[in-house]
Amino acid sequence: MQIKVDLRSVKQVFQQNVKVPRAILDDAYDFFVKETPIDTGNARRNTNKDDINYKITADYPYAERLDNGWSKQAPNGMVQPTIDHVQRRVNYYANLNRGK
Repeated sequence: MQIKVDLRSVKQVFQQNVKVPRAILDDAYDFFVKETPIDTGNARRNTNKDDINYKITADYPYAERLDNGWSKQAPNGMVQPTIDHVQRRVNYYANLNRGK
């Protein structure tokens, strides 16, 4: 089972509204990996970033269970917290661009 975070919509927001450093996409990957439970080191090792298609892929059989709160270390999963984190970052950079 694979779960994916599709960052194409985030890329579109960046292109339409502000020029945001590519680092924000790397930040999303780093955040996702940090949200992945540590006692399943295999999960962290098998989480990959696709820079071309702006996707983070959790490529291991129990990814969906982890994302559904199976681990006490990640009761909210990894995908939604990562999406929330990226949205906060986008808002931050958008506000900087507007001079707020």
